Amino acid sequence: MTLLRDDGDDFDGAVGLAAERTGYQPVFIEKDYWVCQVLRVLCGPDGYGADVVFKGGTSLSKGYELIDRFSEDVDILVQKTEAQSRKECERLLEQMSTRVAGQLGLTSNEARPPGRGKWPNRADILVYPTRLEAPAIEGIIAGGVQLELGYAGGEWPSQGVEITPLLLLAQEVAAEGYEDLGSFRVRALLPVRTLLEKLSVLHHVGAQFVDSSTANDGRFGRHYYDVFQILGHADTLARLADREAFDGVVEDVRRISSNHYGGSTPRPDGGYADSPAFAPGSDSELRGYLEDNYERARALAARDAVWPSLGSIFKRVAEQRDLL
Repeated sequence: MTLLRDDGDDFDGAVGLAAERTGYQPVFIEKDYWVCQVLRVLCGPDGYGADVVFKGGTSLSKGYELIDRFSEDVDILVQKTEAQSRKECERLLEQMSTRVAGQLGLTSNEARPPGRGKWPNRADILVYPTRLEAPAIEGIIAGGVQLELGYAGGEWPSQGVEITPLLLLAQEVAAEGYEDLGSFRVRALLPVRTLLEKLSVLHHVGAQFVDSSTANDGRFGRHYYDVFQILGHADTLARLADREAFDGVVEDVRRISSNHYGGSTPRPDGGYADSPAFAPGSDSELRGYLEDNYERARALAARDAVWPSLGSIFKRVAEQRDLL
């Protein structure tokens, strides 16, 4: 098996070429390579097949190409069978994480205590050998990929998408036929669910700030850009028109957030367009807080990416208020 990562000089050269051609920082090109390797083990031809679904922000960039910003987490939904006990589910998640680390020769560190019970989950940082001095970027794990694995109830519609490492854009190395650079297909969650998850997170952030000026994870700024991009996706807008499915997903997102991610704020009666996260009104302190976190997320964008203003994002959400 010929792997690009086994040749340090060729790997470094490919990272530089791909960075130049994509407009992403070299540290993102290197991390993207490892994101793809983790996905290949779990979801590729020799992975877990239809039992796993790729979800989250990275599915928007790698699978649907809806966003021109770097996303680093590998977020995987595992489909539960009737016969699986809670303990069996917990063991499988641990085995999956261990398999990825072992197959790729990575060190695994627990990111948080595993979630137990009916819908178990876990998060691990897979530490890879980096050859770059990475600049400090808020919300980015230096030299590691965060792998999130979990079960959940409800509907999780998905479709097949193709995953291609950014390093493949360095045609000089692609011609060598490295096995770790080949494209592969995975099942990816439809963007409509990811949109509603991000709207829920942002609404919770805005509502918390209004209630108590609570400091939140600075990573939320990136969700604004993602929401803007997904709301420009015709297929997602069409799916939002199914109000029965919409209500089911909103409730499921609320349940999961409340049980596993520190809480959730109920969707406003008038929809997400009425959330303080999208309609801060005359609250200049809240507006400044949102602007600051959003602008910091710009460091994740590709060089030529169009980065909309926060006001443009508020406007797009308002235009789709009947669907949200």
